[in-house]
Amino acid sequence: LKPNQVILKSLWISVDPYIRGQLYTTKPNTIIESPQIAQVIKSNSKNLKPGDILSGNFKWSSYSVFDDNPKVYRKIVSSKQVKPGLDLANHLGPMGLIGVTAYQGLFDIGALKKGDTVFVSGAAGAVGSIVGQIAKNVMGCR
Repeated sequence: LKPNQVILKSLWISVDPYIRGQLYTTKPNTIIESPQIAQVIKSNSKNLKPGDILSGNFKWSSYSVFDDNPKVYRKIVSSKQVKPGLDLANHLGPMGLIGVTAYQGLFDIGALKKGDTVFVSGAAGAVGSIVGQIAKNVMGCR
């Protein structure tokens, strides 16, 4: 490994419909990237230790070499906190980009208030399902 590089093992890969758009811009013989949960297997970085679990956009492969750049990933579990049975997939859904999109749509754009009536189209998909959960179970909306 070169300085500041790590080897990642993909644990969960997001295969959402929006990735289809990437296929039009991906150059031939390159590996597409998408949101993933990955674990550091080997590290030549001062920021990341073997065992750390990250959320970020990584290559679609079982293992990949990654240049450590904290602006493009989030450490969700440090190596000392890794335990069997951690539910990491939630970091791609409700606690990941899908959840952030739902939150911003409801509160930053929609200005949701307790007791509001919320309509979510059936075409809203994963984000819409989280919108519905937040609106009903967190904000007490109809």
